[in-house]
Amino acid sequence: ILDRTPVRFHCGCSRDRVERALKLLGAGELRDLLEQARTETVTLTCEFCRTPYPVPRDDLARLLLEVEEERGAGN
Repeated sequence: ILDRTPVRFHCGCSRDRVERALKLLGAGELRDLLEQARTETVTLTCEFCRTPYPVPRDDLARLLLEVEEERGAGN
């Protein structure tokens, strides 16, 4: 009567989503993260599927600049 559909896990995480989440932290948190980073790459891990996303310090600095520019444009 009813068709069967296999169930499987799929996480929608991506590098783009990780960057958007970092930007949501705001300029202060991103600045703190940059200052406290002990390596050239900070690794964020998806809490659902455990996929690691390495984020180089240069990318963190770029995201911080974007957040600051967006905040400045909003005034």
